[in-house]
Amino acid sequence: MKTKKLFELMFYINAKRYFTAREVAEEFDMSVRTVQRYLLDLQELGVPLYAEKGKYGGYRVLNNRVLPPLFFSEEEGKMMYFLLEMITHYPTIPFQVDTQRVKTKFYTHLPADVRNQLEQIKDFVVFLTPNRSEEAPLLKDLLLSAMKHKKVVIQYESKTGIKGHIVKPIGIYAHEGLWYFPAYSYKKEKILLFRADRVKKIENLGEDFTESLTLKKWLAQDYVPTKALLLHIEITKEGVRLASANPSLGPHITINNDGTGTIKSVIGRDDLDFTANILLNLGRYAEVIEPKELRESLKKKATEIVNMYT
Repeated sequence: MKTKKLFELMFYINAKRYFTAREVAEEFDMSVRTVQRYLLDLQELGVPLYAEKGKYGGYRVLNNRVLPPLFFSEEEGKMMYFLLEMITHYPTIPFQVDTQRVKTKFYTHLPADVRNQLEQIKDFVVFLTPNRSEEAPLLKDLLLSAMKHKKVVIQYESKTGIKGHIVKPIGIYAHEGLWYFPAYSYKKEKILLFRADRVKKIENLGEDFTESLTLKKWLAQDYVPTKALLLHIEITKEGVRLASANPSLGPHITINNDGTGTIKSVIGRDDLDFTANILLNLGRYAEVIEPKELRESLKKKATEIVNMYT
């Protein structure tokens, strides 16, 4: 009976930021003294409560409050474990938690037979993500800037050094062990792609609620950029496999009956160099039909590589 009440009380206080013992007593039809005793029990279990004394005192739930218990089936528990396994490959995430600690906490609370099953499954299931050492300490700031529609100045490190950019981030996404964030550039008047680990400093310039492209729409690339060029690429079966893993190419692949593929889309003229660098990774498995500017860019880059090894 007491355990049930504790669970009910935990759900109740997690839905609130501030409450009094009398409010809880009336809600659960208990005496104030019993409520105070139960709240002490919850504090011992790790629920972060702060008691404010005085005539208008009460209880406040701190920001690091504990979430109510969740109940998973065995299959759901296995799925959650491997989801946690995937995210541990990222040295930085936009939440202030130790991912390895969370994974260990979850694992130790699983029944022994489920843990044994996971130990066997781990030898046969791997979510391949490169282990990266690049940390992105300002990742959470970038996420909050996007969520709160902030115009910011970032100090960004590129091959030409550290430069300032005035941008409005539209979100963050993870790919191949790295974090990226598309952001509207006020100078270029278009969305540019940045790597989060290369941001050295961020400064808030205020809010900007001007409507802009959403992260999902940008990733889908279903918009026409300024100075647009028609993009047509023919790719082999192996090219389909490689290109499918790239968020800039994957959504635009049409697979033919023989397993080869075709990419037809549009790119901005300013994105030619960026696209050429992506296509270099596909090597002989992709041929650009148009635009001719992209073909020329690839020829130049390929010649530079050949000359380097000559």
